[in-house]
Amino acid sequence: MALISSLCIFVLVAHFATPIVCHEKPYQAALFVFGDSVFDPGNNNYINTTAHFQANYFPYGESFFKPPTGRFSNGRLIPDFIAEYANLPLIPPYFEIGKKPFVHGVNFASGGSGCLAETARGFVIDLQTQLKYFQNVAQLMKKKVGETESKQILSNAVYIFNTANNDMFAPLFANSSFPYSDREYLQMIMGNLTSVLKGIYKEGGRKFVMFNLGPLGCLPSMRALNIQIGVTNGSCMEKATNLAKMFNSALPEIFKKLEKQLPGFKYTIFNFFKVFGDSIDNPTKYGFNISKTACCGTGPFRGIYSCGGKREVKEYELCKNVKDYLFFDSVHPSELAYKQMTKLLWNGTPDVIDLQTQLKYFKNVAKLLKKKVGRRESKQILSNAIYIFSTANNDIFASLSANSTFPYSDREYQHMIMGNLTSVWKGIYKEGGRKFVMFNLGPLGCLPSVRALNLQIGVTNGSCMEKATNKAKMFNSALPKMLKKLEKQLPGFKYTIFNFFKVFADSIHNPTKYGFKISKTACCGTGPFRGILSCGGKRQVKEYELCNNVKDYLFFDSSHPSEQAYQKYSELLWNGAPDVVAPYNLKSFFELST
Repeated sequence: MALISSLCIFVLVAHFATPIVCHEKPYQAALFVFGDSVFDPGNNNYINTTAHFQANYFPYGESFFKPPTGRFSNGRLIPDFIAEYANLPLIPPYFEIGKKPFVHGVNFASGGSGCLAETARGFVIDLQTQLKYFQNVAQLMKKKVGETESKQILSNAVYIFNTANNDMFAPLFANSSFPYSDREYLQMIMGNLTSVLKGIYKEGGRKFVMFNLGPLGCLPSMRALNIQIGVTNGSCMEKATNLAKMFNSALPEIFKKLEKQLPGFKYTIFNFFKVFGDSIDNPTKYGFNISKTACCGTGPFRGIYSCGGKREVKEYELCKNVKDYLFFDSVHPSELAYKQMTKLLWNGTPDVIDLQTQLKYFKNVAKLLKKKVGRRESKQILSNAIYIFSTANNDIFASLSANSTFPYSDREYQHMIMGNLTSVWKGIYKEGGRKFVMFNLGPLGCLPSVRALNLQIGVTNGSCMEKATNKAKMFNSALPKMLKKLEKQLPGFKYTIFNFFKVFADSIHNPTKYGFKISKTACCGTGPFRGILSCGGKRQVKEYELCNNVKDYLFFDSSHPSEQAYQKYSELLWNGAPDVVAPYNLKSFFELST
């Protein structure tokens, strides 16, 4: 929620999704591929395994390769399309490098594998073994092209991962006998993934692409399993999707940590969860007619993994037109789906601009300013400027939406948030910034969206969600301590905090004092309190209501105040008393010399 603008405004809206950037010159950047059946080009053809972990038979590959290559789809996979975009040949499976060039990259992925060696042990190539195979290739590369050139190839290469899907299925099928808590299991997975990333880095790898996990509970196989256990409405299996969310919430922190630890380490995360989830919910947007049922398989949703008749169940059905289907078999997307996802991976835009990226953009502006007005004047501008922040709201929502699967304690999560925020403040200070304005968090549990959520979970009196507001209070109590600490550490560092919690809560409880009639229900949205974020009809829910007179409402939509509310808050920020904004109001802060 940004209330005022100065030289810079930093607003965190949500979590990460950054576009992949690969070298456009032919054969300049090799591609090394790691993971599971989403990426496996046929490595499992060469190992002692069963047909359950192979796809080297009809109808796999029918739309492109003929005969099948071992790819778990009707045609090409994401690494094949990336190679096309990057002007590379098809990246060969590891077991074919004896007869195919490997200086452009190698694919080590193995269908059924996970981050953990225990996942399908003995039937697949686990991630640590994929690392060993890569290390073999690095040695072969050195022999083939020499140490200098191999070092350059490995440094410029892109290393792409899709893994942990199969690890997530293990706790689902183990039921009560599973020996680890969700948190312990996640730490094991992340520890192994980190070890592999560091192993590649040690060999010279610097550019890493990671797919987060899709909504696993919405695979046709999971819908079919849900029916078996008595959920008859064909819905997604919530437990499976929550495990994926747990992994996804931890993933960015692991990569940020490695970026700090390892010089030159670069990464990007593809938000597969969002893209795949959107494809399932809105298939026609992506050119599909059917997104719940697979093209190939048997049983409800063709969700029994029988495509090709070589596995345990021999009977299977095959659709007439695979282009109508998002899923080719009960687990894997179709070639067309992979093609569309690769386009988004190649040149997609970020879902949001995270705070660290906002800092990078600010640094770019600082450089441009220096070029435009000179070093001395730019230094003065940056020193006198006001840097205003409203952030961490969405971090708090992330911890709420993850429910019991969230991998961090409240205290650990707060340390992570504060650590990142401090890092950004120090980054601005290093560029010359001295005057910082910070909004604390409002009573998040009283947003119309959160009241509506409270109703969904059985709190029928329309009250605020105490848990959400308490998390905001926890952040707010830590904020002044962090800023005071920086004031002591950094000469000339000045700050003020706008007590948004107090002002916003007062607006909600005493709307007439601020000129409003309605403070619990939004002007625009749908459902209870118009709390579903559907305003404008462009989001997942298309229907929405719009009030007759927006001036009566404190909230415009289910999460955001109206213009009139923002105007009132800006007045208080500008010349408010110390109980609202301290130690300076914004008027005096602008006048303050540095």
